[in-house]
Amino acid sequence: MAVVEARKGRYGFAFNALFVRTNSDARTGPFDAKNTTDIATVGFGVSYRAIEWEIGRSASGEPRILALEPLVGARLNHLRGEIDVKLDAGGRTARRQFDESQAWVDPLVGVIVVAPLAERWSLRAEADIGGFGVGSDLTWNAQAILSYRWTVGGYDVLAGAGYRALYWDYQDGSFEWDVTMSGPLLGAAVRF
Repeated sequence: MAVVEARKGRYGFAFNALFVRTNSDARTGPFDAKNTTDIATVGFGVSYRAIEWEIGRSASGEPRILALEPLVGARLNHLRGEIDVKLDAGGRTARRQFDESQAWVDPLVGVIVVAPLAERWSLRAEADIGGFGVGSDLTWNAQAILSYRWTVGGYDVLAGAGYRALYWDYQDGSFEWDVTMSGPLLGAAVRF
């Protein structure tokens, strides 16, 4: 997973990419099956810092700003599944492969909240919802990251930990993808 964000004044642009590959093997009697699933999403969005509240000052006198940013964007989704089944019986082998992929784009709207908690600690929460029947019937994403900031060579460096959940309800003909992916995350960022 990678995130690139650029800001100019109150405007922000973000690019968020995610790739997951899962493999599983199963053997039952003469049957041997292998499954590979690839999930790739590329999201992008534009945000606007609509609201800023000064909630105090740091020890050095800098204002601590709580910010609220509505966003609009889209998420390109690509799924690929491959199943390889082999039957070994009586000295003979039969093999069958299935390979299917789907791609679609989901429009989305959401909000970002950035909250300074202490001198070097902050919380960033983001949530979006989309699909609206254009791609998915429904998709949503929610994440929160607690970060610690320090300065190295004149640049702000952040290290953070959080949690993310991403959900799709997508159907195209006989293909159905009703999945929630979620879990903890660790990351680092450099501001320049």
